Amino acid sequence: MQVLISKEAVQAIQSKKPQESSAVLRLSATDEGCGCGATVLYEFNWDHPGPEDVHIPFDGFTLVYDQDSEAYFDPRVKIDYDPSRDSFTVQSDGQIYLMHIRL
Repeated sequence: MQVLISKEAVQAIQSKKPQESSAVLRLSATDEGCGCGATVLYEFNWDHPGPEDVHIPFDGFTLVYDQDSEAYFDPRVKIDYDPSRDSFTVQSDGQIYLMHIRL
């Protein structure tokens, strides 16, 4: 999965990173246990990395996701930032996964 982050989003994420040096930005998706994907919950938040996480380094922070989550996202995901709402959007060309998310 390719994750693109706008310049504005990178700057906003850098300013919101917790002081704890091991914190990473997690992008994940989980279903409610049925495996059918009927109800998918998306997450975009600070967390601690797991041993199986895929790490994507950016300037000043690392984004991680678990390989099971990859199936719920399009191959190319974009993260953008809206300064007027102080919030982030996670989307692809065909879908909006999260909108108006605050870190």
